[in-house]
Amino acid sequence: MNGRDRVWQAISGQGADRPPKGEMFIAPGMMKLFQQKDLPSLLQYLNADLVTFEMWQPEIPWNSWRQEGYFTMGLYQGPLTMLIKQTDFTQMCYLVVREPKEAAKTMKAIIQDTRGQIDRALKEGCEGVLLADDLAGTDGLMVSPRFLQEYYFPLLADLIAEYGKDQVPFLFHSDGQVLDLVPMLKNTGFRGIQCLQPSCGIGPHNFDFKEYDDWVFWGNFEYEDGPDIKSLERVKEEIPLLLKKWQHHPRYIFGSSGGLYEDLSPEIIKAAYDLVR
Repeated sequence: MNGRDRVWQAISGQGADRPPKGEMFIAPGMMKLFQQKDLPSLLQYLNADLVTFEMWQPEIPWNSWRQEGYFTMGLYQGPLTMLIKQTDFTQMCYLVVREPKEAAKTMKAIIQDTRGQIDRALKEGCEGVLLADDLAGTDGLMVSPRFLQEYYFPLLADLIAEYGKDQVPFLFHSDGQVLDLVPMLKNTGFRGIQCLQPSCGIGPHNFDFKEYDDWVFWGNFEYEDGPDIKSLERVKEEIPLLLKKWQHHPRYIFGSSGGLYEDLSPEIIKAAYDLVR
């Protein structure tokens, strides 16, 4: 069973020989810290099962990665983040609170302008979409549930419906305390969520798997402990406990909550990945 098969087994709920593993993001500077200086060598060294690329990057060899046995995930920037980039954070807040219809109109236009990224990626071999919009902080949602339900998620529901939620798995990424988002995400057509920060109190204990037995949960490990990085010994202690907590959910994918970046130790990352057997 190769990595691509393993991820599809998780998405379909059939279970695999072990939990799939992979990241939503690997910083270029992170790769410089490993002896393996290119992405194919690093993924092989970690025995990863999936690879994620930003969809807005040109000329990604999606099909080549797929043929190499990796599940290919495309990172698509969500419309609220793009709205902030087009205006600024203050203006976004004003639109959301004072002019929600105008905010929705602008976000709809953003989706129409950028959905060609999804079309191109899927045509060239990308298999899943990770839509990323940070909607929560450590204490809860940063945008009102009413706005999300009335204006934001209907736009995403229309987008997912165009591709067919059973044909193309859409997952959602947000940092923070996202528990209030989960029911809305499920009703929108998302097949799962990525991040699940333990420092925000999120883990398998938060979910009734009878209600979410068709959902993918990806992430839920943090190498960080506040401003510090966990020791090798602590990572070796925590990974088996984490896997034990998720062992009854066949749709779990192991990964860090926010990706791999330069402050992390290659030795610690390798140890974590080796423990996911």
